[in-house]
Amino acid sequence: MSNRQISAPSSAEDANFVVMKFSDLERTRRIDAEFFERRYIRTAQLLKTIATKSVVDVATISDGNHFAISEDFVEEGIPYYRGQDVVGHFFVEQSQPKHITKTAYDGPWMVRSHLRKGDVLLSIIGTIGELSVVSRTTPATCSCKLAILRPKTIAPEYLATFLRSRHGRSQIERLTRGAVQMASSSKTWIN
Repeated sequence: MSNRQISAPSSAEDANFVVMKFSDLERTRRIDAEFFERRYIRTAQLLKTIATKSVVDVATISDGNHFAISEDFVEEGIPYYRGQDVVGHFFVEQSQPKHITKTAYDGPWMVRSHLRKGDVLLSIIGTIGELSVVSRTTPATCSCKLAILRPKTIAPEYLATFLRSRHGRSQIERLTRGAVQMASSSKTWIN
C-alpha cells in the first residue's frame, strides 16, 4: 500500500470547475462537469463583454441527408459531402467526396440538404468542429454528419474563421456530448 497523499484543490479557484447556482444554468440546462470547465466559462464571460450575436442570429441551421444513400454512390455525379470531407479543407471542393446520381439528388427527401454557395458545413459527429465553406454554385449535398450553417447577415468566410478561432472552438467543444462517439446536435445551437 502506498503512503501517497491525494489532496483536493483548496478552493474552487484552484480547481478546473466553477460553482454555479441552478438559476444560472444556461438554456441547455446541462449540469455535467465538462460543460462548466473553467476554460468554457472564461470564454463565455469574455464574449459577454463585447457585442456578439449567436449563430442562430446570423445563420439558419439545418443538417444533411438522413436517408440511406450508399446504393446511389457512383464514380461521377453530384458531390455528396461527409464529415471526413471537411477535415483540413477550408473550401469543401478541395476534398474528394463521394458522388451520387442526379436521380438521388433530385429526390424529395434530399431537397433539404441541397447546398448553396456560401454554406458553412460543420462536422457534428465524430471529429466535431471541423468545417468547410461551399465556394461553388454547382449542385452538391451532404450527410447528416454535417450541420449546414447558411449565413443570413455575415460573410461565410467570417463565420467559418470565427468558428475555427479559439473562442469559436471553445463554444463548439462546450456543446459536444459523448465519450466514444462524439456528437453535437444542431438543435443545441438553436437558442
